[in-house]
Amino acid sequence: MKSIELALKMETDAVKFYTEAAEKVSHPVGKKMFMTIAEDEKNHIKMIEKALEGLEIPADTLSCKQIMVYYRYV
Repeated sequence: MKSIELALKMETDAVKFYTEAAEKVSHPVGKKMFMTIAEDEKNHIKMIEKALEGLEIPADTLSCKQIMVYYRYV
């Protein structure tokens, strides 16, 4: 698995984890906390995808570090 695929999978898994945690918690503050974290993870996915859109080389040849360095300058 390429590093970018791994990064996207980790973020997707994190969204699922925090969403499921929010569903299991009965306290409203806990629910809100987990849903906020899930939304942050969704934003990470969007950031990675946006960075990939601007690149001229195939995404599967990049490392996470290269993408994050690129994103910092976008």
